[in-house]
Amino acid sequence: MSNYSIKMAAKLSGVSELSIRSWEGRYSAVNPARTDSNRRLYSDSDIEKLVLLKKLTKHGHSIGNLAGHSIPALSEMLLKIELTQSSDGNMVLDENLSDEERMMNSCIDAVRRFDDRQLISLLNESSVKFSRPELIEKILLPLMIRIGQFWKSGMLRVSHEHFTSAVIIKFLNTLNEGFQIQDNAPRIIITTPEGQYHEVGALIGASLASSGGWRTTYLGASLPAEDIAAAAAQLNARCIFLSIVYPDDNPSMKSQLNKLREMVGEYVYIIVSGTAAAGYKDIFSGLNILASESPKHFEELLASVRENINPNNGAARE
Repeated sequence: MSNYSIKMAAKLSGVSELSIRSWEGRYSAVNPARTDSNRRLYSDSDIEKLVLLKKLTKHGHSIGNLAGHSIPALSEMLLKIELTQSSDGNMVLDENLSDEERMMNSCIDAVRRFDDRQLISLLNESSVKFSRPELIEKILLPLMIRIGQFWKSGMLRVSHEHFTSAVIIKFLNTLNEGFQIQDNAPRIIITTPEGQYHEVGALIGASLASSGGWRTTYLGASLPAEDIAAAAAQLNARCIFLSIVYPDDNPSMKSQLNKLREMVGEYVYIIVSGTAAAGYKDIFSGLNILASESPKHFEELLASVRENINPNNGAARE
């Protein structure tokens, strides 16, 4: 565990040295260790608590009412405040929340408690209320983004983010099994390029493709170009979808995509999407790769590809 001087504690937490001394002396908000010469030494936990106290006092809470609370209690208080804020930062009453916002808050609360059964139940409920693109755009993607934001701000832990991904992957796998696809439907290969390990985006693509009547084959994450091409050839796939989430500056991505295009030829469509895809957009046009900007756009691209597929030749380009 690290130990910090009061000067460094102020820098890391954003709380002034004067306020730290005041909160410590008057309210016992933190209780730093002391050196033999009586210098204060603040721990990582002290810094975490100071950060939470600063954020909560900005929301109008008094330090006297906050100081005695534990870090988990303070984190929960801050999370509840964040959950009841509208997108422009103004506080809104629960009765003024939309159905999507209420669902989002319930999902985040289930994540906070590591309640996988409740989270799956909420996602199943959402799948009934919303169409497939709406479910993805209004619930799944925003949920992943919000959890990531809460983790980065210190209100949730990385374990919460991993938990959320695991539950969503389980949910999507179950969801994708429910489609009845015709045997003569076009085939799409879905995966992530080598070095891309996040699966949620790929599974979302599989869900949208299946709901559009495609025969989907999901190959997992981080697959070399030659293996993707081999699977496409063996299955006579008419389209390949690649999810690129992180990082957005992989120096090998250009060579991977070049190799894939060379191996599959010009008669197989390649669609790419994901939060990191924009980092490689200059590569796409030269390789005739289609970039999807949203779930709705992905559905539109798939519909366009399907219209242009030539059953006797894989795919015909306009």
